[in-house]
Amino acid sequence: MVVTQEVVYSFLAAVILIPTLAHYWSKFRVKEWEMSLKHAMIERGMSALDIERVLAATSRGGLTTEAIERAGDRLERAVAATTCENRAS
Repeated sequence: MVVTQEVVYSFLAAVILIPTLAHYWSKFRVKEWEMSLKHAMIERGMSALDIERVLAATSRGGLTTEAIERAGDRLERAVAATTCENRAS
């Protein structure tokens, strides 16, 4: 069985390109998720400081219970305020 140079080069290209493309694709998906999370938090009326805290906590690998409770309390107040404003209109 004779292996041609084209087969060898194709194999090497696949070995190099597939992991590289997978790495950048996953980074793209994480950034896309962060942008959608930011957008949702802005729509709910969270402050920039709250958004920064949530993103910092998620980038460290997990939210602490305290951070979740603080963000949840602020989110509930923002939703309640928005609901009250909508009812008054």
